[in-house]
Order: sequence, then C-alpha cells, then structure tokens
Amino acid sequence: MAENPVKHPHPQPQMKVPYQRDEGPDLTCVETCQGIFLEIDPFLYPPGTNLLPTVYTNVFDSLGNEVPNTLPSTPKRPYNLHDCDPVVTSLTPDQKRSPTDDLQDILNAAPRILTGLSYREYWGTYGDCTKPNDAGAPLPEDQIDRAGLLAQVQSGIDILEGNAVPSRVYSGFPLLHYNGGEKKRGLSQIVNERGEQIWNVDVHQIWYDRHIESDGHLEKY
Repeated sequence: MAENPVKHPHPQPQMKVPYQRDEGPDLTCVETCQGIFLEIDPFLYPPGTNLLPTVYTNVFDSLGNEVPNTLPSTPKRPYNLHDCDPVVTSLTPDQKRSPTDDLQDILNAAPRILTGLSYREYWGTYGDCTKPNDAGAPLPEDQIDRAGLLAQVQSGIDILEGNAVPSRVYSGFPLLHYNGGEKKRGLSQIVNERGEQIWNVDVHQIWYDRHIESDGHLEKY
C-alpha cells in the first residue's frame, strides 16, 4: 500500500518557496511548489483540494505524539469532549441580564438619586465639552435616598469584584480580572465510558456581549 502523501495528522513538511522568472519585458512567470494533497478536478469532485480536508483525529505534537482527548467533535458525536449531550436551561429575564446591563442601570440610577435627573438629562453637551447640566443640582439632603445610593454603589462593587449577585448567572465572575492566580484548576483522573483512565478538569464559562469569562484558565499539577 502506497504511503499517504498527506502524512496527516503528523507535522507537515514546509512548502518550497515559489520561483519567479521573467520571460520578457511584459511577462513574469511564477512556479509554485507541488502541494501535499493529490490533484483532483474541483468541478468533478468539489470543493477540490485547495481547502484543508477535515480529519477526525486527536491532535499530534511536533514530535508526532498523539495528544489524547483533543478531538472536539465528529459527525456522529458533535459533543465528543462532553460526558453527555449538553442540557439547555431556560433563563428568567433577570438571569439573562449581563454585567454591563446592570452596571449601566447603576450608573443611570446614581444621578437620579442625587439630582432627580437621569444620566443623560444630568450631563449636557456644550460645544466640544461635556459637563453637568446647570439644572442637575443636587437635591436637598432630606430628599436624597442615601440608603438606595449606597445599595447601588455596593451592587456595582459586587459586579466588579465578582461577589455574589442574586439571580444572576454571572455571579462570582469579576469584571476586574484581578484574581488570575485563583483560576488554577487541578486535574483529576477519572474513568470514561470506555473504561479508560483520563484526566479531567471542570471549567465554568459565561458568554455575554462580546466577552467570554471563565473561572479556570491555568492547570495546576
């Protein structure tokens, strides 16, 4: 049996540099190197071989050693690295709120408590400068809800520091990212459904806006 010219999934040889030559004052020819994939007619067998073919295997390192449990999905098992199929849970409107949603509400609430005006009403634009509106003077002392203001400030601190926030799925994920050293996760050996001993680590993530937050990104051996 002939050797597979692709040699996948082991490291591939580096392609040769294209060669360029001048055939005349108005003609330049470029010879590209021979590809590692077999030439086929892309019209008879689309999409041809100008695209990398998908091979469902584990990853191999630079020495050709297989890295187990690195195949994320297959046609028959789309969640190959999961113990079981994902479970989808419906969220309440409160649970769907992101940290940025709540922080925006807090920033809007603080000026209203102090001045009786919303954030946009309080700040006015004059030329190229933005400054407090003259009408946004502080309310009389006896009309300011100090307890409400302190509660809003504490809620903002809890969101930034990652303290417990009731009825929020992001509770415990700090926006300040100051606790990187606490995100180390230890590996533990478990037995998979095929009876093989494998290493396991549990990591929780939340996705919102354009952010992906995780409670684990370093492995501790």
